[in-house]
Amino acid sequence: MKEYRYSDVVEFLKKKSVGPSEAIDIIERATTVNPDNERTRWKMWRFAMYLWERLEEDKRGRLDKKINTIKKIVSTKTYKDMYSAFSLNKSFNDKKEVDKLNKLVSDPRQYPYFKSSNFFFKGSKRHIPQELIDKIR
Repeated sequence: MKEYRYSDVVEFLKKKSVGPSEAIDIIERATTVNPDNERTRWKMWRFAMYLWERLEEDKRGRLDKKINTIKKIVSTKTYKDMYSAFSLNKSFNDKKEVDKLNKLVSDPRQYPYFKSSNFFFKGSKRHIPQELIDKIR
């Protein structure tokens, strides 16, 4: 990924005729988690479960392939209980859930959500450091 400077961003915005207020609005929408949106809360819970499992794998000294981690998470009772709790009005399908979570975790548009301020260590009020999230994601 190319490294940009703030001056590059300003030039880009000027070139595209995007004013400061509009730019801030766009960035705000793209990087803020809306706690009132049920789908967003479900997504963030899935991300948390994914990160917690990756942390456990990292503690054991071996990160598994992402798809294997996702399969492991989706097959858990906790995942299925959370699925029911969010009343998604669909019958649970392991394969579809694995595909959905894999696509979600791998989608570059979701990367802004993987910020330290959005995740805590399991059972703790301590945020997962950004360097660790970047390593295990």
